[in-house]
Amino acid sequence: NISWSTDPDVWETARAELADIIEGESNPVPTYPLKNNQWQQISLPCAPGKNKTVADIFGDDGLGKYGSNWKIWSYDTSINQYKEAGINSTLKQGLGYWIIQTSGDTKMLTMPQSCSPTPLTQAKTCPSNQGCYEIKLDTNVNALQWNMIGYPHTHSESVGDALVTSRSNECINGCTLKNAENKGIVHDHLWTYNGTNYITLNTDKDLAPWKGYWIPTLKGSDDSDPSWLLPKP
Repeated sequence: NISWSTDPDVWETARAELADIIEGESNPVPTYPLKNNQWQQISLPCAPGKNKTVADIFGDDGLGKYGSNWKIWSYDTSINQYKEAGINSTLKQGLGYWIIQTSGDTKMLTMPQSCSPTPLTQAKTCPSNQGCYEIKLDTNVNALQWNMIGYPHTHSESVGDALVTSRSNECINGCTLKNAENKGIVHDHLWTYNGTNYITLNTDKDLAPWKGYWIPTLKGSDDSDPSWLLPKP
């Protein structure tokens, strides 16, 4: 005997799970072309697993010897300086990284086959019933603080689809980037490096898989504990 549920939440859950299966089969994690001798800001477009290192994720991509032919750097907001990652350093979703390779040819970055869909949470301010990815944004006392974040999804979405949340009343229920800027929390533009120049992204532009971005929290936001919620595209 087959029992059919009339609960709409059950049907919505099943539909979302089926969509994930179909998406995973027809839209595998894309590769990323890494040109020779050109710095790029990158991110991890899927979840590589707990405590996965530079070697675990990119060590089989034919980039050569780490430290000689390619390097990865992160940005430490506690000291506002770049830090070179070691071959055994852990890489995380939601963070942006600088990478360069000097093999002489364009190389393709790939994620491990075991990479799983980006984990989402259903925060009350999330604009999608399928959940959001939350990126905590660091602040600085009475000063602007740059955050190098990483876009965590395999499909593009508009900058304007994301929301800023804060512990303070200003954006406790979620704000657009523009409103968050008006309230003195987060700048309403992002920046990314295309290998030659910095590109400015306003709310009409798209966030792309594999890309890292700069987003600054504003002077006076240090008591707001801001986050950026990125809904599943």
